[in-house]
Amino acid sequence: MGEMRNVSESAEQPSALTPDTNTAHGTGSSPRTATGWRPLEEEPQLSSLIFTFCPNPSRYGSLRRQDWVAVLEAKCSDIPRLMREGFYWDASNIIKEESYIEFGAKWPILNLWKSLPERSYSLSDKHWTASLTIEASDLTTLYDFDINRLTRQTVKSVSATNQNQQEIYGYSAPMSVNWLFITTYIPMRGFNVIYDNKPLEGAWPWPWPSKEHKGRGDRGNKGADEEIVCRRSEARSCYDRGGLGAARSKDNELYDIFVALFVVACIWGLVIALFYSIGYGLYLLDSNVRRGSL
Repeated sequence: MGEMRNVSESAEQPSALTPDTNTAHGTGSSPRTATGWRPLEEEPQLSSLIFTFCPNPSRYGSLRRQDWVAVLEAKCSDIPRLMREGFYWDASNIIKEESYIEFGAKWPILNLWKSLPERSYSLSDKHWTASLTIEASDLTTLYDFDINRLTRQTVKSVSATNQNQQEIYGYSAPMSVNWLFITTYIPMRGFNVIYDNKPLEGAWPWPWPSKEHKGRGDRGNKGADEEIVCRRSEARSCYDRGGLGAARSKDNELYDIFVALFVVACIWGLVIALFYSIGYGLYLLDSNVRRGSL
């Protein structure tokens, strides 16, 4: 089947989230098995790490504007260690026996608020366990999904909390918000209360490794440097340059225009109704005054 083929292919291809040398995170050539794995809900005392991915993080909006959205939720006993050594994972961390697909609602009302199909993975490492959920409106996207798409460039947001559920790390990608023909740029926001501006490697999207790290041969560093250059430009998104999400960009623009025109029409309708109500009220008042004078 297509899904098994893609999982095997992604395991063979190097990922931007995989280190060049063997480390304690995301290593191993053979797939993980379900032996000894515990569901995330059974470990509530551990720290939480949540990554959100999408093809075009710079575009504001819901899944309607994206081909797919992925959420990686990891439980870890030592998140600061993942910050120091890097958070790496790839297809070898997937527990294949735990993968499944859930289909959306069969009869959505007017195709609104429908439950989208989801493909779920379970991942395991000696230092963490995680669940990965992919949502997409197209089933083919789920069947043929390649986790190598989940890179620094496709990170939408990150949130990390300690064992007391207190936030210790946060990141939000820059966005361009278009509303009523007005474009507003929201810059990147990030913080790390553990190591401040210390460059982080692996899947961490911020802070980016500095240029002196380029000599180590890490593919993730090269991608991060390119990402920095792209994010400094407000006029053009580096994610669109790669063609991700471009298939729906024209439809989204037409939809935005339609919504804007609809909102303007509603506003004008309310204004006209208000003036009509005021005029009719004055007419009734004048009629009552004339009747009283007679």
